[in-house]
Amino acid sequence: MVTLDAVIAAEENLISLYRTALDGSSPATAGRPALVALLTQHEQHLARLRAMLVQPPATAQASPRSSPRPSGPAGAATPGPVTIARLRAAEHASATRLVQRLATVEPALAQLFASIAASDATHVTRSADRDTR
Repeated sequence: MVTLDAVIAAEENLISLYRTALDGSSPATAGRPALVALLTQHEQHLARLRAMLVQPPATAQASPRSSPRPSGPAGAATPGPVTIARLRAAEHASATRLVQRLATVEPALAQLFASIAASDATHVTRSADRDTR
């Protein structure tokens, strides 16, 4: 399923972006508890998305998935510091893309995408609110 595969790749990229933000290379984001909590939520999203992916046994054996992917729509591989503003932009873009896909997927997948999009939308404000106090 191409759509689900693309959403999984985007979620992997968000996770990569958060890990980069937390790795200590940027004093503005390193070790922030709110970002750790958001990373955990994205890891949970990824697990739920992967649980929906059904591949034929031959396909699964022929092309094992690697994680995380180094590039994609979330901008995880683009150079430069990972700032709170960059994380907010990635979250907003993710929520927007997920909502745009709702009408094109089966109901169970649409429900999952909508749930993740709503979560991403709340991350946009939470990443700023918790860490600027």
